[in-house]
Amino acid sequence: MFHERVVSEMPFARQWLQAEKLRSQSCRIIKVHGESMEPTLPDGAAILVNLDSTKGRHDKIFVIRIDDELVVKRLFREPGGMWFLKSDNPNKKSWPTRTCPADAEIVGEVRWMGRSFR
Repeated sequence: MFHERVVSEMPFARQWLQAEKLRSQSCRIIKVHGESMEPTLPDGAAILVNLDSTKGRHDKIFVIRIDDELVVKRLFREPGGMWFLKSDNPNKKSWPTRTCPADAEIVGEVRWMGRSFR
């Protein structure tokens, strides 16, 4: 099972949080691992996750718990109401769109991304 462990803190301007309608106590920063969401979210990028936003929204990026694994995917809803997990990586052979499992838990919506240039 996934457990949070605070390793550091990152300051955000109070005005920015208010403008984005975010509560600091409901925000977490996690690192992206892998290439499935490139070019939008590159491997190693830090993302801010809003834990208050746990209701699926079409074409928005969420952190989703499937079994004991966290995945970062774009939620996509078909006109019939079925939800899909979509990778932004254009290589659909390696990163195909798949049905969102019924027992998947939406942890929160991705609202910000930061990364280092090397």
